[in-house]
Amino acid sequence: MRTPGLAITVILALAIGANAATESAVMAGAGVLAGAALGFVAARLAGSYFPDVKMPGVLPVVLSALVLPAAAVVASMVPAARAARIDVIPALRSE
Repeated sequence: MRTPGLAITVILALAIGANAATESAVMAGAGVLAGAALGFVAARLAGSYFPDVKMPGVLPVVLSALVLPAAAVVASMVPAARAARIDVIPALRSE
């Protein structure tokens, strides 16, 4: 027979994990947008000083815009999953 506490613990663990994924995805998306804007400005500025500097192609920009946020979400899920497994009450009592 299932206990209600177990279901609540599982729901809270999923909610904590989903919150961490959403938060990290938003931060990574903001970083990609800011990086793209600053990279464009830096490339234009460098192009005015160095005539051989060209803007990168579309493929490297799109691939990095997909890989970097995915890596950020995965990297943030590891600590969130570890924190979700900790029983809070004994951890707080030991502090």
